[in-house]
Amino acid sequence: MHEYVLIGEVAGVAGAYMPLSFCLAGLIALFTGLSYAELASRFPVSAGEAVRQNASGVDLNRNFPSQDWDATAIEYWRNNTGENPRRYPGQEAASEPEVRWIIEQIEKFEPEVIVSVHAPYHLLDFDGPSQAPDKIGDLYLHQLGVYPGSLGNYAGLDLGIPVVTLELPSAGIMPSLEQIETMWVDILDWLNTRPQSEQQAGL
Repeated sequence: MHEYVLIGEVAGVAGAYMPLSFCLAGLIALFTGLSYAELASRFPVSAGEAVRQNASGVDLNRNFPSQDWDATAIEYWRNNTGENPRRYPGQEAASEPEVRWIIEQIEKFEPEVIVSVHAPYHLLDFDGPSQAPDKIGDLYLHQLGVYPGSLGNYAGLDLGIPVVTLELPSAGIMPSLEQIETMWVDILDWLNTRPQSEQQAGL
């Protein structure tokens, strides 16, 4: 049985992520019996608001305790974003309760894959070991790289858990049922066609 974690909102911008996450998780659980941890509703403070940060003004997807956080997170924020408040990583790694909760779920479930839903780049991103899928639905692979404190950096590179990120074209537009079904099928195909050695190792 596959263990996976499906994350609907890492950055707090509400929209299509949450219903899509529930649809994908429900379909997979209903038709395959795969177990999952559904994290999409863990951001009640910013839900319904068009903001990237949480209530403390922290970009949650820059607050994970990646190995490079202490050395580079604040410096990167200052030098590469011009201290953009939407990208603020916090005063210290894992300072935010939402991030700590996600970390607890990862430690509890020990997933072999994490599926994260974002917007609005309309592509498929991937971080970590294993062979990346070429596409999921109409999202084609285009790896964006990692940043200090990002989920892909922390889970994908540091923990060695493949992170598949579905970057939707819009945070406010829900994919059609046909598109969701195609995503579901493609995710399952990728999970089941990875090399046996990776599946046995939990990669």
